[in-house]
Amino acid sequence: MQRNPNFPNISLIIALLIKIFMSVSLLVVAVGMIMYATNTATTVLKTPRTPRPTMTRQIKTPMTLFFFKTPASTKKPLPTPTPKTNPIVRVTAPTIAPATPTSAPIVPTTAPAAPAQNIPTPSLPPTVQIQPTAAPAQSNPVPANNLSIPSVQPGFQVPEQTFRLDNLAYLRLIGQLGKGKINQVLWSPSGGNQTGLFAATSGGFFYLDPTTGADTGSVLLNTGITGAAISQDGTLLATSGLDKSIILWKYGTKEAILSIDSQGKTYNSLKFSPDGTALFGGGADGAIAIWKVADGSLLKQLDGNGSPIRSLAVSLDGQLVVAGSEDKTLSMWNVESGVRFISITAHYKPVNIVAISPDSRIIASGSDDNTFILWDTSNGKQLRLTPATSGVRSLTFNGDGSGIVTGEQNGTVNLWEVATGKLNKTISKVPGEVNSLAFNADYSILAIGANTLHLWRASDDALAAPFRGFSNSVTSVAFNKDATLLAAGNQDGRISLWDPKTGNQIALLEGHTGDVAALTFSNNGRFLASGGADNNIIVWDVTSGQKVYVIRGHSGGIRSLAFNNDGNRLASTGGWVDITLKMWDMASGTGLYNITGFTKGDIELALRQGTNMLASAGGDGIIRVWNFDTRELVTTLEKHRRAIRAISFSLDGNLLASTSEDGETFVWETNGWTLSKNLQTKGSNSLLFSTDNLVLAVAGQDVEFWDMGSGNLLTGFAGTPGTLSKLAETADGKVLVVGSTDGTIRLYGILQ
Repeated sequence: MQRNPNFPNISLIIALLIKIFMSVSLLVVAVGMIMYATNTATTVLKTPRTPRPTMTRQIKTPMTLFFFKTPASTKKPLPTPTPKTNPIVRVTAPTIAPATPTSAPIVPTTAPAAPAQNIPTPSLPPTVQIQPTAAPAQSNPVPANNLSIPSVQPGFQVPEQTFRLDNLAYLRLIGQLGKGKINQVLWSPSGGNQTGLFAATSGGFFYLDPTTGADTGSVLLNTGITGAAISQDGTLLATSGLDKSIILWKYGTKEAILSIDSQGKTYNSLKFSPDGTALFGGGADGAIAIWKVADGSLLKQLDGNGSPIRSLAVSLDGQLVVAGSEDKTLSMWNVESGVRFISITAHYKPVNIVAISPDSRIIASGSDDNTFILWDTSNGKQLRLTPATSGVRSLTFNGDGSGIVTGEQNGTVNLWEVATGKLNKTISKVPGEVNSLAFNADYSILAIGANTLHLWRASDDALAAPFRGFSNSVTSVAFNKDATLLAAGNQDGRISLWDPKTGNQIALLEGHTGDVAALTFSNNGRFLASGGADNNIIVWDVTSGQKVYVIRGHSGGIRSLAFNNDGNRLASTGGWVDITLKMWDMASGTGLYNITGFTKGDIELALRQGTNMLASAGGDGIIRVWNFDTRELVTTLEKHRRAIRAISFSLDGNLLASTSEDGETFVWETNGWTLSKNLQTKGSNSLLFSTDNLVLAVAGQDVEFWDMGSGNLLTGFAGTPGTLSKLAETADGKVLVVGSTDGTIRLYGILQ
């Protein structure tokens, strides 16, 4: 056997020490190289430890890319306190079971009195959950002479005609209720208290008094505003819209001064130059246009990478332009040379917002990847990555750049310390996504634009009450019979009551804690029933705004409601959790019966006017027609391949329409229940017939109008930047109402 040579013990020790020394040396060298590679800047900020996307830099100028000028005087900093088709078949009817008090309890707010005409007239409780509002009358914009501004809308008008098959081409927007979704909030640098606060929304723009919350002036637009900017002297307002318009206004007024040629492009962000002589626009084509304010002429175009720009910022000396794009990049341009000298893959998701510090040395970017990042403007290197709790939709620096405020997708507003990245304070948690943040001139008040508008005072850490008129997604709409009242249910659980002829909000009903998914008036118009995602049904007395009943019989959210023709019974259906149809006695306050056996939920209801015939349809794609009183199943129609989202009878009851997720809308003849039309529609959220039964309106992303004689598409319109949710029309057919996820209620009619 061969043996290993014998070495002295000292030789083994020396060899082991040499091996350890070489290993340690290699480790030190490797660590040093990693630290050198990841060291992003010589600054007081520490290198972030959180991984971030790989950066790709495009450097087209010398290394010193941006020459800083003397910083402008800073403001007082914020305090930092602690198609195959299936035949029509008949299926087995679902099980009908009597209701029991335990399975369908009703909690009346008071004992009802003797009914009048089979409708309850209870003595109402003393507590009132209604907030009357005194919204100012809508005022008309006054465009300058010889300006072509087609998007500007006049005040509400009542058309003289009903919309019919022969005049449908004249369908126009005739009014708008509510202010819509807040896209941007701004403060006028020199504006007084009455017009110092500005809000751009999906419905127009509004001058607001920050001390009272009053609307001091409004301009209603066909389409929403994508970007807005106020000049440094507070005299000019610039707006860009989804209709590709760019308009200069005299700030604080409804006077349009100049319409700028956008060359058919959409601009998502606007900024004035510091001296107010130029206007910058970030385009959906990825380029930045610079226009001369005096005459609207194009001064220069800064080329980008083709990805839509979501946010734009200009330094205080006007030399640097920064943009965040949908392709996750952060880009920087030198204005004088027009060169895009840096393009960085900054985030894992699109860059929602960018801001430049007051001294122009730091850029902040926020994204839906739940982070905001600080960057060095001189070389494009990352200074710090800070994680947030949700997507960062807005951010702004404080007066001296020592702090930064972020607004998140989940409604959180935080104040951070720039030097250390420390979270100094959670300012607020407001309902909805925080789409915009803005400080006033002396940085004493922060405006927070989310589902509504809030103000935060730094001095005493006070959050002012929200402004009225801004709202969440409109989830349901309903007219009373004589069209004197329009009810709109919102995502925040509130119900707003409107006078559709004046455009004024009459009252605000508060009782639900989730989406108001269903609204229906009794036939005599006195009672309004609402169903919410909180599993509750509330019956309201419209005259007083008080609750009549709170019904807690469902185990899941309410999907649809329907009074019978006499108003003495109410039918309700659940969503995906509670797959039942329940019947309630409105005079005695008891549950009558339950219908179970549906295989899928989200059951929609439609009443055939003048009868007690009730149609139901839902997630299983089957239409069932019932007798409201006897519970008899009249017929079943099985044709749709996917969930049915809306059903509606024509006014004369001869037709029944159904629209589904499968992109098909069927029209049935109720005399024999035969299929009459198969329409290939875009939407499935809502539908209704015109009063002459000749036109069917179907709502989805667009509103489409179909000829019931030929089955052809007549016309359609987009009408809103949000997804359309619900349709309603007046009994005389003059006004069509469209409720949208952008928080607006738009009214359409015939104007020749």
